[in-house]
Amino acid sequence: TRLWAALGAEVVVAEPPRGHVLRHLPPFAPGCDGPDASLWWAFFAQGKRSAVVEPGSPEHARLTASADVVIGDVDPAVGAPEPAHARQVVVAVTPFGLSGPRRHWKGSELVAWASSGLAYTFGFPDRPPVAAATPVQFAAHVTSLFAVNAAMLALRAVRRTGRGQVVDLSMQECCLS
Repeated sequence: TRLWAALGAEVVVAEPPRGHVLRHLPPFAPGCDGPDASLWWAFFAQGKRSAVVEPGSPEHARLTASADVVIGDVDPAVGAPEPAHARQVVVAVTPFGLSGPRRHWKGSELVAWASSGLAYTFGFPDRPPVAAATPVQFAAHVTSLFAVNAAMLALRAVRRTGRGQVVDLSMQECCLS
């Protein structure tokens, strides 16, 4: 979505009242304080507009109602939201997908690495496990690339069919790729 913003798309980040998780992730700009001090936030939020809304609130629903594409983490117990209008694309990101035997399992970066087999590729057989460039969230980054590509393909389908799309994206499956 950062690239979409750089190419001129209006990208809005719906943030909870406590702020997006990247706002709290070090490293922080030297001598800076406040919600924009995180260098992660400065990089990934570049060119985007921010709106502070409580997830699931009427304000959140109004914000997403007119969007062409909505990408977000989804609680599998709740399920993916239906497109708000006939041509909207919703990309629902979950640890293990919205259907299947593991749909209710909790997930995290490490769980995605381990369950996909990706963790096997990091470290050495005779030493304790290691993480790749902690606190970089490799699985989250890979999943976000799949989410944007899936959204673009779904938008293409919307142009041909005139019908909105819901894309079910599993973090674990993205790491398998």
